[in-house]
Amino acid sequence: MPARLVEATTFAAYHVPGDLTLSGFTSPVVLGVAFADRFLLALWLQSGYDDGGLAESVFDHFWLDAVQIFADYLLSSGVPASQLGASSGAQVVQIKFSIPL
Repeated sequence: MPARLVEATTFAAYHVPGDLTLSGFTSPVVLGVAFADRFLLALWLQSGYDDGGLAESVFDHFWLDAVQIFADYLLSSGVPASQLGASSGAQVVQIKFSIPL
């Protein structure tokens, strides 16, 4: 269990500064909520890994990202991120797939 807590703390500490830089938020409350969110996310993905291995964890992460991207789309009224401006905190998502032959 201590290893999980260390990993979740490291995961949150790594992701939160980038998220805040993109969003422009600097409030300590926002920082605390973002850290708690990422910390709990790491614990959730770890439980997925324990239940179904790497495939389950990747599956969970995929659907988390898909819902988040769709919510961002809805919140931006369908305007592409490139047209929202730098101050909105929106980011362009590029997805690339490759199939080894």
